[in-house]
Order: sequence, then C-alpha cells, then structure tokens
Amino acid sequence: MEEQRRKRQYLEEQYYEEKNKIHRQQEVLSNQLVNFRRETGQLVDKVNYLTKNDQWHKQQFYHAMEQSDHLIRQEGNHYRQQLEEKEREWTRTYRKELDKL
Repeated sequence: MEEQRRKRQYLEEQYYEEKNKIHRQQEVLSNQLVNFRRETGQLVDKVNYLTKNDQWHKQQFYHAMEQSDHLIRQEGNHYRQQLEEKEREWTRTYRKELDKL
C-alpha cells in the first residue's frame, strides 16, 4: 500500500514537472514572438524614415516583412501545437500509469 502511494506521488510529481516545463516553453515562445514583433515594428519605422521617397523599396520591404511574419507565425503555431500534443501525450501516459496502480 505504501509502495503504491509512493509510486503515485512520484508519478504525480513527474507529471506536474513535465507540464510546468511545457508551459514555460510556451511562455518563452510567446515572449519571443512579442519581442520579435516589437523589434520588427522598430525596424519598419527606421526603414520608413530612411526610404521616405522610395516607394519601390518600401513595397519590397513590406512584402518581405509580411512573408517573414507569416512564416514566424506558422512556425510558432507549429511549435505550440507540438507542445500541446506533448502535454496531451504526457497526460495520457500519466493516467495509464495511475490506472495500473
């Protein structure tokens, strides 16, 4: 009985440790995306200032920035989905192990 309680406690600790790790990774990802957008906004402002009268370069720049932003959002969403799947998988494993006890 005591052995089962210890195993259960150990599993629970492992589960919450992994879950917290995943949530920290998601938070880091979100912070990185926010910082990227802020820095991108600053870069856009600088480019606007430097290319006041050059419409063609502005259009090229905006197009490149839109593509980069789209790609980064895609990769961010993909990574976020991987973390969510990892969390679901860990939850399933945790529940299976608890059921065995």
